[in-house]
Amino acid sequence: LGRAPLGARAGTGYAWYLWAPLLAEGKLAGALGVASKRGDFDLVRAFRGLYVLAVHLGVYLSWALARDQVLARSAGRATAAEQADLRFECLGSFRLAGRGGPVSPDVFGRLKALTLLKFLVSQRGRPVPREALIEVLWPEADPVRAAANLRVVLHALRRGLTVAASRDGSQLLVSAGDMVYLDPSRRMWVDAEEFVALARLAGVLEGEGKVDEALDAMRRAARLYKGDYLEDEPYSDWCLLERERLKETYLNLLRQTARIEAQRGELPRAVETCRAALRVDPLREDVHRRLIRLLIDLGHVADAVHQYNVCRRELRNGLGAEPSSETRAAYAAALATMERR
Repeated sequence: LGRAPLGARAGTGYAWYLWAPLLAEGKLAGALGVASKRGDFDLVRAFRGLYVLAVHLGVYLSWALARDQVLARSAGRATAAEQADLRFECLGSFRLAGRGGPVSPDVFGRLKALTLLKFLVSQRGRPVPREALIEVLWPEADPVRAAANLRVVLHALRRGLTVAASRDGSQLLVSAGDMVYLDPSRRMWVDAEEFVALARLAGVLEGEGKVDEALDAMRRAARLYKGDYLEDEPYSDWCLLERERLKETYLNLLRQTARIEAQRGELPRAVETCRAALRVDPLREDVHRRLIRLLIDLGHVADAVHQYNVCRRELRNGLGAEPSSETRAAYAAALATMERR
């Protein structure tokens, strides 16, 4: 917000101007402004309208930028894993492989070095202060002693990366002043990043009407999900949010896959996709309901009735709730089909 901007001094005569930032993909993509020569300019109304417009335009720009980035990267995605010096698999238990094959965690010598590697992979490309690393590894330790321990662990991690990578792996670990991070170059491949990229690619392709390609991307993404993110770190707070985010992405991906498979008449595959989603989270009532309807369509009415009972038991035990009216209607449809037979 300002009055008599630079343009006014050049003779434009504007009395008021407003501007709002355009944020896309978490970055400043530009600014949206409005100017007026009126002395009675309604600032409040203009601000409200400008803010709403900037938010909506920012969302559009985010989608457009993400679409362009996803499509630009998709062409080389197939070979990215093969070209990487190190492959990190975080979906399920943590696994590491170099060009020569799987790498044993023993190369890092210290358990703390392996834990630090997992944390840095989760933060890949984002510099992390040493104090934050100490908080992860030794949350209640004496700061001076913890700082000395961190130097030892960083040395062990750098040495282990050198053994793991066919090239100079020590260069993958960057220490710049007080900040530490893994080099975000293409020399490393992370399955969780590939999973998210494929999920986003699937959404872009489906939005463009390329259903076959979208379904292929969905299935490739689903194959990467071998378990919850870093499931061998069940008590580490630093990976909980990412674990839930990726789990939700996976479940949404399976929902979309089942929907497309059902639309294409691939009912048995849609059934298996729903069952895969329920193995991850048996409390998803909408997935139970879709599965019940698919089983009815396949003529497996007894299985549909059984699935309703499974749904009701899971909801009662897990949430203390009963199935919704929509799910009960699907169950009633199954019973009616059985009676007609």
